[in-house]
Amino acid sequence: MTDRRPSLVLSVGVVLWLYSTVSDMAAHNFLEQYFEPRKLISFIDVQSRLLQHILMLPLLIGALHAALHVYMKALTAPAKWSFYILCAMVYGLCVRPLEILAIFIVHGRYDYFDPDNHGLMFMLTSPSWYRYGNIMGNAAICLLGILVILSLFGQLALSREKLRLERLDSELLAVKLKTLQWQLNPHFVFNCLNTVSALLKSAPGKADRVLMKFSELLRMTLREQEQVYTSVNSELEYIHRYLDLETIRFEDRLKLKIEADEEALGGSMPSLLLQPLIENAIKHGIAKIPGAARITINVNRDSGRLIFTVRNTSSRQYAKEQPTPGGLGMRNIRERLVTLYKDAFVFNYGYTEADDWNALIEIPFKKHKAQKPHAGPDGRSSQGLEGTPE
Repeated sequence: MTDRRPSLVLSVGVVLWLYSTVSDMAAHNFLEQYFEPRKLISFIDVQSRLLQHILMLPLLIGALHAALHVYMKALTAPAKWSFYILCAMVYGLCVRPLEILAIFIVHGRYDYFDPDNHGLMFMLTSPSWYRYGNIMGNAAICLLGILVILSLFGQLALSREKLRLERLDSELLAVKLKTLQWQLNPHFVFNCLNTVSALLKSAPGKADRVLMKFSELLRMTLREQEQVYTSVNSELEYIHRYLDLETIRFEDRLKLKIEADEEALGGSMPSLLLQPLIENAIKHGIAKIPGAARITINVNRDSGRLIFTVRNTSSRQYAKEQPTPGGLGMRNIRERLVTLYKDAFVFNYGYTEADDWNALIEIPFKKHKAQKPHAGPDGRSSQGLEGTPE
């Protein structure tokens, strides 16, 4: 803000100086038409009048700069305002001395327009309604300039503080989002390792395959966590690869169906937003019911909204221990949505009449910026995936 002070003072000072000069020259021209110039005590010629105002310009800028300097000091309001008024009065009182100085510089005599030779002190102190008006008018202009300077400086300071707070809010938001994203990582690793641990006892051969899939998925997870937003297409691919891992555990019991509008695939969404929902569906739904189970994911664009629906086969009778499935992952989703969209989102979940577990997320639709697709080692894309994960 300090670097803007000289330009701010100079700009306001020059504008007010131009106004004062033009108005004074106009008033002088008006008076000259109605009075005998040599009989008018405050009469001077145009050259002297213009030189007078040129000499007043640095004085006006100095007064404005001094007032701004005092404004930034830790003084009481009465002390500051006393100084502002003092600056304005000093500037107004300097009008007559500078007028005489201008006459002396132009004509070589300070009494050039004083035919009666009253002397210098008389010329400086003699009463005149025009002179008093000129003093008060210039003092008022200086005080106006001080008020304008302080107002503009206050606005600039407020704008800068607002930008600083917005930057801090943005940095805090980034830290919060990063914390929420990394919060999922140990939770995800813990659940995968539990799967490996269970398979080591029941099917050691499958455990090796799970570890291999897990390492690939973990690399993809770390990459996704480096960005706040991802494309819908990338998120669906990640989900498909996550279910590749779970299919080794559940084999033919687990069925997957993904349906997405073509327009929705290019939309932007928070990265790893759906993974906790899928994880929750497996842990509290599919893992607890006998027989085949299905996870259905629908992504649609409805005007300016992006709508995600995740439904999985479940049953209330197998969820007595936890009637409202969800924990860290569900809380994490809501907190991230609140952080990113405030109140411009919808997040609901619960049992349907058919006892399926259904989760709904609605967020504003935004086109995702072009980026390289997150394809796996086999180059498979998630577009149009339907059926059992391989």
